[in-house]
Amino acid sequence: MRRLGRDTSHLATFAFHVDWSPGFPGTTLTETDVAVAPYTAACGGGVCIPQLGTSQLLDSLADRMMYAFQYRNFGDHESWVVNYSVDVNGSAEPRWFELRRSPPATSGPLTEYQDATFAPDSADRWMGSIAMDGSGDIALGYSESSAVMNPAIFYTGRTPADPLNTMAPETLLLQGGGSQTGGLNRWGDYSSMAVDPSDACTFWYTNQYEPSNGSFNWATEIGAFAFPTCVPRSDSDFSSALLPTSGSVSAGGTTSTVLSTDWTAGSTQSVALSTSGLPAGATASLPATVTAAPGPPSTVTLSVTTSVSTPPGTYPIAVTAAGPQSVHTATFTLTVGTAPPPPDFALTASPSSQTVTAGASATYTVSVTPASGFTGDVALTTAGAPAGTTASVSPSTIAGGSGTSTLTVTTSSSTPLGAWTLTVTGTSGSLTHAASVVLMVTAPPDFALGATPSVQTASAGGSTSYGVTVTASGGFTGIVNLSASGAPPDVSTSFTLNAIAGSGTSSLLVSTTAATAPGTYPITVTGTSGTLVHSQTVSLVVTATPDFAVTLAPSAQSMRRGGSASYTVTVTPSGGFTGTVTLSFSSSPGGVSGSFSRSSLTSGTSTLSVSGGKAGTYAITVTASSGATSHAATARLTITNK
Repeated sequence: MRRLGRDTSHLATFAFHVDWSPGFPGTTLTETDVAVAPYTAACGGGVCIPQLGTSQLLDSLADRMMYAFQYRNFGDHESWVVNYSVDVNGSAEPRWFELRRSPPATSGPLTEYQDATFAPDSADRWMGSIAMDGSGDIALGYSESSAVMNPAIFYTGRTPADPLNTMAPETLLLQGGGSQTGGLNRWGDYSSMAVDPSDACTFWYTNQYEPSNGSFNWATEIGAFAFPTCVPRSDSDFSSALLPTSGSVSAGGTTSTVLSTDWTAGSTQSVALSTSGLPAGATASLPATVTAAPGPPSTVTLSVTTSVSTPPGTYPIAVTAAGPQSVHTATFTLTVGTAPPPPDFALTASPSSQTVTAGASATYTVSVTPASGFTGDVALTTAGAPAGTTASVSPSTIAGGSGTSTLTVTTSSSTPLGAWTLTVTGTSGSLTHAASVVLMVTAPPDFALGATPSVQTASAGGSTSYGVTVTASGGFTGIVNLSASGAPPDVSTSFTLNAIAGSGTSSLLVSTTAATAPGTYPITVTGTSGTLVHSQTVSLVVTATPDFAVTLAPSAQSMRRGGSASYTVTVTPSGGFTGTVTLSFSSSPGGVSGSFSRSSLTSGTSTLSVSGGKAGTYAITVTASSGATSHAATARLTITNK
């Protein structure tokens, strides 16, 4: 079998069928890949094996399977064993496989049962051969060499009781006395591990060695050995097989299989049956004996019963059939799961959360679900409702282990706002389970009213405004009508928007008159939507109108004709007046002229100087003007001739 597979993680197997029927219709050849652990061929498939005392390297022959692909039929399964050389950290080591096929299949693909590499140290091992005896023991022989040893012959092996994928420590069959030199790299064609058909127990192993250094001077060693556990073949024999070969139960359950005993050679035999390997708390029911005779196989039922205390796990149970001259063992793999849980129930509540406004109600569905055959009655209670809230379940008992109830939660206007966890507890005997839900209590639809700023100032005859804000809460979407009250009769109020839907802003306009008395007046802004009424009070501070007064002193003055006189003009502001006052002069009758030391001012004094005019009495008038505001002051001037 030179081809290993389609890649380095598969073996290629071939099923060859010849039809010898009359007419010889032909043959068939079927190839099937078997997945294995990835590998790298030793030496890249070529020459790399070192020897003691020479630079001559030996051929690994790792480009092909080693002799031979050996077969055994045990009744309950078929086995094939094979090996080849792979690279392990730069050393050649034998990779070995056991492939299997189990009834009822008699053809078709093989499956990997064991797959391992034997590499106890870094010495090179190659030219392997593997075989299986009649009791399922495996022996693997091979050549072994290194830079510090001459080529030698070793073997290793395993029994069916050993852990899978393991081999025993190697045994030296013959240590060679020299190394192969002279430019020769080929080593043996090939080695052979064979089982003696007379007893199906004795392994005969044949391989090459060098008695001394040289070329074309090799020798052949033939060695024999056997496993002490192997049962030799006898003249009278039978086979035994289990179908199925495995079963699964929960702790406390029972599973069964059929043991088939078939006569194969010799006389009729009484076969004693026994089992071993049962886990704790498990028992096996099997007839004590069965007869193996020519004809159809004898079949009996093996029942394995576990207890609730049987530990979960997988247990190989050996079923031994002991005849007068031979013993056969079949393995039943028992998988024990955990024992089923005791009757119980699950309690759930849905939805997990509900939102209500204070004063409203919410409902939840409480469900009881049975498990493991539960059929009891479950009593329901509630806890965790906030103050001002009632919670009840109906019905308060769920009978028969399965059903639903309704949890009704009713709040009031006094229920605190926020998230509250309510717990429903179900009790049935010693069993208690709880389910929790969340109740979100929110404020009812409402609005808030605000007016800013809290104080505004206007002079008499002036105006001002306030910002009015309506803010909805709790999903409020109503119409809020605005009104104002508390203003003096001569003060008018109005809104830019008299009504606001939900949330929004408006402005309150306040206008005074010149007659409005200075002072502080509270004005209340009110928002009304149905039965909802909210108010906000602001203050209006009315101040006097900005103005000024003008006086002329003294009130009377005399001067000689051709002379001059002066008056003091005083401008006095009031009501926060800050404007500029312009002064002007006139006399009645005319003929008197006047000039000011300051013709414009905001407050303070200016000097009026007058001159000219004939003898007589005059009215001297000073007019003070600022914008549209004008005031006058008058004094008397007497002009004499002397």
